[in-house]
Amino acid sequence: MKMRGREIVFPGPILIHIPTAKAYKLAKSLPGGTPMRVAILCTALLGLLLFLLGLAVSMTRGRTGVVAGSPPDPADPLFRMIRAHGNTAEYAPMLAVLFLLVGERNPAMWALWAMGIAVLSRYLIAIGMIAGPTLAKPNPLRFVGALGTYVTGVALCVAAFMTA
Repeated sequence: MKMRGREIVFPGPILIHIPTAKAYKLAKSLPGGTPMRVAILCTALLGLLLFLLGLAVSMTRGRTGVVAGSPPDPADPLFRMIRAHGNTAEYAPMLAVLFLLVGERNPAMWALWAMGIAVLSRYLIAIGMIAGPTLAKPNPLRFVGALGTYVTGVALCVAAFMTA
């Protein structure tokens, strides 16, 4: 899917062009309104990430026998899992508040895209932290996830200001 001017273009066997304004008007006319649905879905996906990471930390603790704390080694799987969970816990609450605040106020289409990209960014950074060999060295998934989180977080703050 691409934006071309003020149109959304869906490539595929049949090329579909939907003018952005008409698509947005149609989406907002659905029961419950699409902006709030997007906000709720994105919030739920962040919550799912947070709780699955918490479960993964508990399972890793059970497997390794480490009940409290973690080894100081950034290559240790428990250390990486704890940091992925902690990092998610640092950003997910504020993103969820921004999603719901902005989603409730009939935002521009770009704000809805920012919500989805923010969620994708949070998943990328968690995967990069867990799947990478160590947290001591840069990782492309962590970089893209962090950059996406910062950019979309600021964009959602701007969206919140615009709807105040």
